[in-house]
Order: sequence, then C-alpha cells, then structure tokens
Amino acid sequence: MKRFIALVGTILAVCALAGAQEFAGNRVVVPGRNGAHARIVEANVINGSVVVRTGSGNDIIVETAGARGRSSSDSRAPQGMHRIDVPWNAPLQVEESGDTVHVNVSPRADGDTITMTVPANTSLKLNLTHGSINVEGVHGEIDAESTHGDINLNNVSGTVVANTVHGSLKASMSQVDPSKPLSFTTMNGDIDVALPADLKANVKLRALRGEIWSDFDMKLTGSSPSTRRVGNGRMQIMMDKTMNGTINGGGVDATFYTVNGKITIRKK
Repeated sequence: MKRFIALVGTILAVCALAGAQEFAGNRVVVPGRNGAHARIVEANVINGSVVVRTGSGNDIIVETAGARGRSSSDSRAPQGMHRIDVPWNAPLQVEESGDTVHVNVSPRADGDTITMTVPANTSLKLNLTHGSINVEGVHGEIDAESTHGDINLNNVSGTVVANTVHGSLKASMSQVDPSKPLSFTTMNGDIDVALPADLKANVKLRALRGEIWSDFDMKLTGSSPSTRRVGNGRMQIMMDKTMNGTINGGGVDATFYTVNGKITIRKK
C-alpha cells in the first residue's frame, strides 16, 4: 500500500507540470492536500547546497539551479508530443509516502543548488555531504546536517537539531517548542544563535578551543570532575569543560558544542 501511495504522489507531481514543460526532471511540484499532520520533507544531497523558503500556498516545489539554464527539450520527442514520465536519471527524484516527501538528487544535478518552496508549517530532514543549508521562515522540526558546509536558519520556529563537521552554524529562532530539545554542534566553526528573550532553558555549553559569549543572564554551575584509576593505586581527576546552566529558571534542553570555534548566544 505504501508503494502505491508513493507512486500516486509521483504521478501527480509530474502531471502537474506536464503542460508547462516537456522535461519535468529538474522542477517537480507536489500538490498540496488537506491533512491532519504537517508534512515532512526529507532531502539527501551528496554534492550541492539546499535552500528552503516558504510559499503562500500548500504545494511543495522542488527545483535545481539548472532548471532555467538547461534545455528541457528532447530531440527524440515525436511531433506534437511531450514526455509525461520522470526519466530514471532525472536530476530530481521526488516521491511522496504518507506525510513525507522524499527528495533525492542524481549525479546529473551534481553541484547544483536545490531550492524547495514549502508551506510554513513543514518539518525538514536535510542531509548533505558537500554543501550549505539555508532555511528561511519554516515552523516545525528542523533536522539539518552537513559534513562540509555552513548551516544558516533564519526566522525559524519550533525545534532545531543542527550539526556540521566543517562549517559554521547560524540560527535565528522566533519561537521554541518547549517539549523538544535544541542542539547546535560543529567540529570546526563558530556557532551564533539568536533565541527569544523569554526562553526558559537548561543549557550545556562547550567550546573546546574557543570562547563562549551571551547577553542572557545565565546561572552557570560549571563543569563536573570525573575520576579514573590509572594504576599503582593512583586516581586521575579530569575536568569536563562542559558548562551547565539555566536561562530564566530552566526549561527546554539546549546544547551548544564546538571544538574549534566561538559560541555566541543572543537575545532576539
């Protein structure tokens, strides 16, 4: 049954574009629907960046940067006909299954920027290897991960779990879901996060080779020592450089971690 639903979703997305262009592989529209739950968009990109912005309608539109620059005509097309299926090697492969829209990018779109226009009330699961992530105005659960690339989240709300290995993290949140944790981690890069001034949070902060700055009035408890036996009856005492504290009395769990970089937490 799930396969059938996914196939129907793909057919609808292609048919919506059949009258607009002959080759629908680099721009796909998934029509809006009336559902009880917000939709989830999952995207996996090996080499390329992702931009997510909100639109006024309920459709989800996915396109590559090459949608305008590449010819969509096919010299093999019989006279007066246009192709209505999505080729197996199309730049974009988009499927819908239940409340989830899956976006996969083929090597034909290698290095392109993938732009997605979504309803404001949408959750995101974005996984990139080489490329940056930019999200604007989305309200939902945002799970953003890049191995080599920056992550920028502007005017988002809900909850965020953001992780990059080589890149910086910058986020501005209008509202925070108090029932779900926040997490911002990077190995090599700065973290700069703006949060509502009335946020209630329990924070964990660690900048192994950097500084931590904030204009919030945090009550810090410092780090906790740990011990281990090293032989000959000796005990080694080790200090964890993680700082724990609260904002406005405590509330949602929020983690900020970088190895090589600075952490800045601002009032919005």
